[in-house]
Amino acid sequence: MHMNINEVVIAIPSFERADTLKNCTLRTLENLNTKFQIYIFVSNEQEKNKYDTILLKNSFTEIIVTNTSGLASKRNFISDYMKTYTDFKYIVQLDDDILDIVERLDEKNCIQMNNFDNFCCEMFLLCQKNQTILWGVYPLTNPYFMNEHIWVGYIYCVGAFFGIIINKDFDIKLTNTLQEDKERTLKVIMEYGKVIRCNYVGIKTNYWTNKGGMQSCNQLSHEIRTTENINQSCENLLKDFAQFCSLKSKKKKHDFDDVLIHKKIFHKIHKSFFL
Repeated sequence: MHMNINEVVIAIPSFERADTLKNCTLRTLENLNTKFQIYIFVSNEQEKNKYDTILLKNSFTEIIVTNTSGLASKRNFISDYMKTYTDFKYIVQLDDDILDIVERLDEKNCIQMNNFDNFCCEMFLLCQKNQTILWGVYPLTNPYFMNEHIWVGYIYCVGAFFGIIINKDFDIKLTNTLQEDKERTLKVIMEYGKVIRCNYVGIKTNYWTNKGGMQSCNQLSHEIRTTENINQSCENLLKDFAQFCSLKSKKKKHDFDDVLIHKKIFHKIHKSFFL
């Protein structure tokens, strides 16, 4: 089974981060030499005008206005837009602040990914073979903890870089902006019984330090990263998915609350399988 790269599209939600998007994710994708079309999703016309002014015209395909606020609503819009207005069903979603996408070389070193487009296509095909719709990558760039396997089972798929197959019969509606990636992971696990994560590919990103995005107080949804909001988002996950997750133990007293998905690996696929 093969996949044409014209079947895959990249979607990037962004808010108040035109410069970040230009200097991080779009530059990274240029360095990775992707041939996928790139759609950028912004909140309103004012934002679109800013992005049109700042971004290089040849670095993306189109900027779409969502008229939404909050990441969960924007993710929902992306799925609905792709289902309604395009023929794409294989969607790669990236955050706007990706500094690099890398492969594990050994326990001390990572190198920039060699063939990004082929990797994404292979992961979508792997989803089809395993009868699921969601794949992800290792959430950090730490070669010591990364490994040479792809896991199939109950595993967290980070929201900064994931692939999802649009299924018109299963509509994922996200409500938990501050834990939207865990909510997505858990909803797919409940429906399909598994997700897929590649542990030898990771991302370099400054997760909570860039201005804009969910750090912005200008979000109309007010779903910003405060202790109160994060604690509430964790409570909601624990209530809705009690059998699949639990509250993560804090390493330090003043750490934010977090939710741990109960890991269950059905089988592992070695990296060499794709070489």
